[in-house]
Amino acid sequence: MISPKPGDKEKPRFERSEYYPMGKGKYHLVWELDKTNKSEVRVFDSNGIMTQVIPDKSGWDYKHELDVENLSENQDYKILISAKDPNGNEAITFLKIPAVSD
Repeated sequence: MISPKPGDKEKPRFERSEYYPMGKGKYHLVWELDKTNKSEVRVFDSNGIMTQVIPDKSGWDYKHELDVENLSENQDYKILISAKDPNGNEAITFLKIPAVSD
């Protein structure tokens, strides 16, 4: 069981965050932090409107992977990854997925 560490106010640091195309409108995300964490992914379209919220179901871990689906190929997206350690210290990073050009 993961429990908070008394006095820990240091937020986790992203050591890796990237994506891989998996087909039409589908991407595989991979990220890793220096502290165990639970994560959530939010997808924003080119207008800044949040279109998806995807909780990572892997639980407490250092490395996370998940798939984002149903993205339009003719639109840019910004992927926000939020990670919180057991003390609630939060780290955030962004990935940009460009529109597919013809």
